[in-house]
Amino acid sequence: MVALLVVPAISPAIPVIADELTASPLTLVTGPTPFTPGCNGAPQSGALYPNAEVEPWVAVNPTNPGNLVGVWQQDRWSNGSANGVLTGVSRDGGQTWATVMVPFSRCAGGNPANGGDFERASDPWVTFAPNGDVYQMALARNVSNPDSAMLVSKSTDGGATWTDP
Repeated sequence: MVALLVVPAISPAIPVIADELTASPLTLVTGPTPFTPGCNGAPQSGALYPNAEVEPWVAVNPTNPGNLVGVWQQDRWSNGSANGVLTGVSRDGGQTWATVMVPFSRCAGGNPANGGDFERASDPWVTFAPNGDVYQMALARNVSNPDSAMLVSKSTDGGATWTDP
């Protein structure tokens, strides 16, 4: 499970608004895997670690510091990548989180029509634009064939919904 410790970051673009840094208690962001066994749509090699969550990344909205978006690999495989990438969205500074699936892999709802027709996803990353739009990307790939892609999605509502950029 991913537990995020939300603390302010110091950046030249964002003024420091507190004199001292205080760490709040850890907040549980996610629970058991939402993915069903075999959701990849093809036989997979390697050992699957259900409920494993790795490579978390969190970004803070520069127009609304209470809006946080985190991404992570869900259900890591021993030979690389994960069943999918999940997205956590908070609008209250990290006190509560909602989980959203962006279709970067079949397990997360990817298919030929939406461009996410891949067996696995890896290397998630998320960032906010200066206007508050959110962009996330992941490496999507197959084990059963050499197909892979860098997929990108955009949210204009703080991470609640995602579309093509």
